Amino acid sequence: MQYRLDAKLAQALKRICTPKPRTGRLDVNPDIYKQWKAGGEQRKLLTKMLASCEGKKAEFLKKVEHWRTSQRRNKITITSGFYSKKQMKETLLWDKRDKYQPKIMLFWVDVQTTGVREKETAEGINENTYIEGEAADDFDFGGMDMQGLEDSMSDQGMGPDDDDDDDAGDEDGSSRKKKGKGKGGSLQREVALEAAENLGEVIANTLRHVKTMDNHLNSIMSLHDQLADLKADIDGCRTEPPQEKLKKIQECVHQVETRCARAVMEDTKLKRTVLKRQSSGGNDGSAKPEKSAGHPKSGSKKVMVKVHQRDPNPRLVLLLKKWKLDPHHVVFRAHSERLDSCIPIFIHCDEGTSVKKKGLMIIQWQPLLGYGSSRESNDVNYIGPSVMTRFLYSCILAVAYGGKHKNKPLLELTRHLAMEFRSLFHSGIDVKLPSGEHQKLFPVVMGIKGDWGGLAKVGTLTRSYTRDAPTKPYGIGICHLCMAGTESHPWHKVDYDSMVKAHDDPDPPWKDPPPFVEHIPMNLSKAAEFFRPDVFHTCHKGVAADACANAIVTLIDFGYYPHGVFQAKLDIIYSEVVEFCKTCWFKGADTTIISLFLEQKLSSLMPTCDREFRKYFLKILETISSMNKFLSGLYHADVWLSPEECASAIATGRAFLDGFRFCADHAFLVLNSTRWKYQPKYHLFGEIVFKLEQSHRAKCPCLNPIIESTQVDEDFVGRIARFSTSVSIRKISERTLKKYLLSLAGYW
Repeated sequence: MQYRLDAKLAQALKRICTPKPRTGRLDVNPDIYKQWKAGGEQRKLLTKMLASCEGKKAEFLKKVEHWRTSQRRNKITITSGFYSKKQMKETLLWDKRDKYQPKIMLFWVDVQTTGVREKETAEGINENTYIEGEAADDFDFGGMDMQGLEDSMSDQGMGPDDDDDDDAGDEDGSSRKKKGKGKGGSLQREVALEAAENLGEVIANTLRHVKTMDNHLNSIMSLHDQLADLKADIDGCRTEPPQEKLKKIQECVHQVETRCARAVMEDTKLKRTVLKRQSSGGNDGSAKPEKSAGHPKSGSKKVMVKVHQRDPNPRLVLLLKKWKLDPHHVVFRAHSERLDSCIPIFIHCDEGTSVKKKGLMIIQWQPLLGYGSSRESNDVNYIGPSVMTRFLYSCILAVAYGGKHKNKPLLELTRHLAMEFRSLFHSGIDVKLPSGEHQKLFPVVMGIKGDWGGLAKVGTLTRSYTRDAPTKPYGIGICHLCMAGTESHPWHKVDYDSMVKAHDDPDPPWKDPPPFVEHIPMNLSKAAEFFRPDVFHTCHKGVAADACANAIVTLIDFGYYPHGVFQAKLDIIYSEVVEFCKTCWFKGADTTIISLFLEQKLSSLMPTCDREFRKYFLKILETISSMNKFLSGLYHADVWLSPEECASAIATGRAFLDGFRFCADHAFLVLNSTRWKYQPKYHLFGEIVFKLEQSHRAKCPCLNPIIESTQVDEDFVGRIARFSTSVSIRKISERTLKKYLLSLAGYW
């Protein structure tokens, strides 16, 4: 019960120390009010004093003077003067000479300096009685007692105008106390009057809230009736539900989303509306693509049949038949006669940030074909909201599988996913077509994509970027696709011949096959290629970002931004980038924007560049522009690259690798500076270029590496992570899946 007593004391102290609402008068000294207002230890001190008075207000209401005096005195005395050499020798007796250098004399400017600093601080509490006589009745902690107030007033025989009677007492000299108005009665009457004045406002606010609640209740009941009618109509349909019914459901969901979005906008004080059509990131985030007019809006099964297919099923046949790089894939033996019913898909794994900044592994799958990108109307899967083009399988908190768990729960989850896809590969799934016919579809998992760290977790890779040994000549390898980083295979050598040698019969990159390799049907001789390098993390967040950063620092090193400290120079560069940038910011577009800015900046500096460093700056310009051309060519291409597009991608990719290597050698060997440092992703980018060159030399169709990029997947991960922040952490997986399904239903 102690906490209740403390709460009552705190409320009583608040009533004593705060000004009266009507008059603004304080019952305590203003210094005490400031002390209570400050809170913390000072308020605790006042609470203890009130408790020591046993809650008696009259005893507590004393004139308390809080005084503090501070004194500080500084006294400095400096004695100085002008002295000739003779006076310094005779008067000051300064004639000391250096025995080894007799011509040097010692001179002094200030003869004497003395200083005194004093500081005095005193603090205390001086209590003086505020009233005379004994303390009044006990202070009531529980609030105002109207019955007690009426009894007190009737016993004393006074009303509001009985002030004159207070001065009249008994003249017979009896020891009976006066029946005048005491401090306790005055306080209770004042509280009662204040409460009575505010009563009308309180009642009005209450009635207003009751009316608002009634309106909300009526709206909810109306929506409930509408949804119940729609549900009954849909349940009664044996065929596809009528479009007008589905349209009504979409309108109801849209109304709710609009109200929620407006409430969020008002609460967060947004300057621009959030009520815009959701867009995907596109290929570089610089545009907001429009939704394709032919996108289906019916049930999920219909979407699974026709989603991301500009043409009907023959596109799937064309895709799989062109897969000449892997002619021994299981799909050609199991489904050679029904390739038009096979849907190639990718799996994606990545961690997002969930509640309390905890990691959340999100596993999803997606069709390989789509409606194109914002640059071209091709078949890559970039157009459309990510919630519709990606399908969530499950999610798990990092604390549930990391640390002492050693990723075992995560691997068990991927095992279930692999076994389900294995079953679907052989047995298929029945879906109902819009015409009313049934068709059996067979999902074919072509690979898993994601950032390098995520691939290492779900693939139990023993060779990854974490195995780099910079202090040793070689290690156990950094690449799961080849033996780069081992003895006789330096990973920074990415020319074609070195890559061929590194790919010659590599060892498996795992001790035991991971669940994906163990259960998903694939060509086991190329099991390592099932884990695909990601262009987004390898280029945009990898080597391209490194090249941009090194180019900026090189400009600062050579004095093109001479003024201010390093941070001020970066601010100048940032202002130039803002002036150059005319599009909106996006996580996948920052490197693209800066590389385009640097290409223009370096081109403008070439005419005035010193001849001594001209070759170095030309190589930097060539390196930046090569990466721009490489990525631009891939984003404008289709799923399968033409021979000309493939040759251009190989040439620009090799130009970037050679230019980066030249800049690194020149900076270290000639300029003696640690610029253009090699990172493991330099080798991973070499793997992407090597795969293109290998296909081009074999005259096989080249698959566009951009389909393995993860810009839109990052958007999907961000959305699912936001869903997880508003659910209970104890049931985060189940509740997040339900929120995803609600969001998906809203888009359908």
